[in-house]
Amino acid sequence: MMAGDHNQISQELFDELRQHFSEPEILELGWRIAIFVGYGRLVYALGLEDIGKLCPLSAVHGEMQMNGE
Repeated sequence: MMAGDHNQISQELFDELRQHFSEPEILELGWRIAIFVGYGRLVYALGLEDIGKLCPLSAVHGEMQMNGE
């Protein structure tokens, strides 16, 4: 919800979050979401969407998955 239309975040969402998380945990979760959403938008704005394809760790990780590690 925060990554899409943040204006659609409702009180009901916070009520549901409070069933599972404390207020400080909700705040921390919100900050982490904001950081990752911002990072994703910056990557897109800079045209770096394919950066994972250039990372040597991506190839190693793919090989590990294929080998069942």
